[in-house]
Amino acid sequence: MTPPLPIDEILETIKNFPSKEILTYLVTKGIFDYSKEGFDKIKKVVQDKYNEGKYAFVPDKEQANLLKNFSFNPIYSEISRLIPKYKYIDLIRTGLLLKRYNDNPSTINNQKIIDIKSKLKRRPNGIKLLKIANLVNTPQFVIILQHLQVLKLNGYIGKNLEEKFDEMVTDWEISSKLVEKIEKEEDIKKFCEKQIEQDKNQFFILGMKSAVVIVEKTINDLIKDGYFKNKGYNYRIKKTGEEENLKIEITIYKDDID
Repeated sequence: MTPPLPIDEILETIKNFPSKEILTYLVTKGIFDYSKEGFDKIKKVVQDKYNEGKYAFVPDKEQANLLKNFSFNPIYSEISRLIPKYKYIDLIRTGLLLKRYNDNPSTINNQKIIDIKSKLKRRPNGIKLLKIANLVNTPQFVIILQHLQVLKLNGYIGKNLEEKFDEMVTDWEISSKLVEKIEKEEDIKKFCEKQIEQDKNQFFILGMKSAVVIVEKTINDLIKDGYFKNKGYNYRIKKTGEEENLKIEITIYKDDID
């Protein structure tokens, strides 16, 4: 019988394997011939590889527990309900973990944010993974989630709904405008014009606090002039809160979505 390969050689090899190929490789190399210590080392690498595939980084024990608990978070639960098979769905939990650290700033938590983002960026397609995780920490995420819910109600299902969500989360940095202080009406109009010129399927404007007035006036003027209708777009406007909590969320989308 051929003796099993040295454990260090096994570990070094499987670190470079996709998670789906690891088990096949281990069986062919006689994983069950190793001692408990060797088996535990292999088990840890497999577990790390599994977590890396889900979250795009290897969490420590505390982070793994937090990520597990985020399965019950209302935001993650809603995304899971709408697009359960979305291939990057676990990045939502990674984003919630980053949000937790961001909401509780400290030297340790700030360093954890830096470490996680660095690991995400180094992964294949890392820029996109980082975009998704970052989105969860922004006001834009809520309005994107709301639009996903509307799409679901209007007949988008399965792969089509996943593709629409993927389009929105990939594009959110350039297809959304957050207005937190007074801006010129012309700047808001130019944003809308640019999105329509680029033939965006949807784009978003959020006004916060004192900026709500200028955003609302600008969009209402465009609506009165028939600008969106003439370009083949429709709109939804949601205004909530008062004073410091005042917020307006505007979704501009192509008519064919309804």
